[in-house]
Amino acid sequence: MCSSDLLTNTFQALTGSDADPDAANSAKAQGTRIKRVTDLSTDVTAPATVNAGTTLTYTVAVSNAGPSDDTDALIRLVLPTNTGDYGTVSYCVAPAGSSTCTPSTTLAGTDIAIGSIVKSATRTVLVALPVKSATLDETALALTATSYTSSPVGTPNGDNLDPTSANDADAITPSVTTLSDIEVQQTAPATLNPPAWMASGALVAGTTLQYAVTVTNLGPSDDRVLGVVPILTDAVNYTGLRYCVQVTVSTCATEAAFTAFASGDELAVANATLGSLVMASPSRTVLIRAEVPSDRTPPAATIAASSSEEHT
Repeated sequence: MCSSDLLTNTFQALTGSDADPDAANSAKAQGTRIKRVTDLSTDVTAPATVNAGTTLTYTVAVSNAGPSDDTDALIRLVLPTNTGDYGTVSYCVAPAGSSTCTPSTTLAGTDIAIGSIVKSATRTVLVALPVKSATLDETALALTATSYTSSPVGTPNGDNLDPTSANDADAITPSVTTLSDIEVQQTAPATLNPPAWMASGALVAGTTLQYAVTVTNLGPSDDRVLGVVPILTDAVNYTGLRYCVQVTVSTCATEAAFTAFASGDELAVANATLGSLVMASPSRTVLIRAEVPSDRTPPAATIAASSSEEHT
């Protein structure tokens, strides 16, 4: 980039003791244009991948190869076109001589003022791009930064001459990955609606047992949980295994709300109703019921559960 100032030299002829009849032509001013040429280059770096639900912080380094100092350098950012993939972008400009700072200024528009970059120096800008938890796996985040000087017109290159314009811009494309920590918790099986005389948590032959399985996505990314799979460690002691996804307290209030697990196909049945565990509403609770045959007395807590998920 280059900008210019005018250096004016004035030459004046002086006489001895004689008077000059035309003093107006005794001096001559000559202007010389001084150009400030700054070869700015841009280097953008970032991790190759970022988990959905976390923040991608990338670095824009602007170097001045001279030969002149630059007093008003800027960078212009081009962010990913799908704005639904990320939230509010923030940035910081590291002090001269440093490459670290904490992004805390909200990006307004696309330009970031860096300020002065002396010859042979580099200034660093950190940009924080929060990737939304729902962003799909393998989404490409195209990021571009271009350096320029605002003098004299304030547009990239403007009417200035950059001696090496090919290095003004740089681009990278990190990829989004999904990471979901799925937690399964369950209550111990207990007799459904036990009479008052029955000990709490007891299982009695000839009655219906019920237990709850809660599946929680601890994030950071949204995920799709295919279903809850009952694991019967003593299957001979149970019949009529069925489930209900508890959307509200009253959802599973009646027996009609429960759906039988198809033999050998528990996962496919549960898939239709369990669905996605997004970070805005990360938990689902499934109630599971079964009959204890009248001629059996199973040990306590012989049903466990696990979940299966797919990343989308």
